[in-house]
Amino acid sequence: MNYTAIIPAAGIGKRMGLGFNKIRYELNGKSIIKRTVEIFENDRDCSAIIIATGKEEVNILENDLKDLNKIEKIVVGGKERQDSIYNALVHAKTDYVFVHDAARPFLDDDTLTRLKKAVVKKDAVICGVKTKNTLKKVVDGKVVDTINRDTTIEVHTPQAFCYNLLMDAYHYARDRHLQVTDDAMMVEAFGHDVFVVDSTYNNIKITTTEDLIQSEAILRSRDE
Repeated sequence: MNYTAIIPAAGIGKRMGLGFNKIRYELNGKSIIKRTVEIFENDRDCSAIIIATGKEEVNILENDLKDLNKIEKIVVGGKERQDSIYNALVHAKTDYVFVHDAARPFLDDDTLTRLKKAVVKKDAVICGVKTKNTLKKVVDGKVVDTINRDTTIEVHTPQAFCYNLLMDAYHYARDRHLQVTDDAMMVEAFGHDVFVVDSTYNNIKITTTEDLIQSEAILRSRDE
């Protein structure tokens, strides 16, 4: 199978206090975004990569990623994450699309393989891990429910879809002004089942300074 990877890459790194887009932060001399894009650059089943970012970031990313061959386009993103992904989707020419967070540079080959095998059968597949902690539902500072961990996962990316299904779901959501937190939620709203495969706990999204510490540990363990 062949797929296009879509990578939303906007943001200013508020929670990390960087003052610039966190994906430009360098881990061992290489930016987070380059580490992420190289995952798909090196996957033989990925035929193209489309990145959506802020207008002021386009030239910066073009320069940082200039030695990579599969980047088909870097588009200007929209107001919300879903708008940015749609701006990238309209440029894709593919049967399958994998949407992946720019700040997840530790996606492993096994998770990617599980997604590829599953999406050709199911059309809509996400990956995730079981939560390690007890989860509580809280309203106005009071616990109102304890969530069953056996039926709950922490969702990661990539999320993999048949291209036509995801585009139809986006049109459905845009016509109804739906606001969603991920692409799977949009496909669910469209009325299509979404299936799950295992991810790994190292497939973290780098969001805080604590995540940077974990990232360095992951890189050290890989080197060893």
